[in-house]
Amino acid sequence: LPILVVADGLQDPGNLGTLIRSADWFGARGVWVSENSVDPWNPKTIQAAMGWLFDSRCIRLRWRNACNAIPSFHGWCWMQGVSL
Repeated sequence: LPILVVADGLQDPGNLGTLIRSADWFGARGVWVSENSVDPWNPKTIQAAMGWLFDSRCIRLRWRNACNAIPSFHGWCWMQGVSL
């Protein structure tokens, strides 16, 4: 099943960039970034992502919209939650 990464509350641009780069390595179809996370187009995020943002589906959205959409993906993608 495809992998979709949802990032919520990430404040460090380097961490978000690394997450995006790792998602690419694992073959993720896209990255959703919540409104309370750092801007995915921050220059430090782009540098840490090594340009993957330009070749990916990175979407910034409201957390409420993501929570409403996630149940519709059941059976379409692999879902796993992690809290740090």
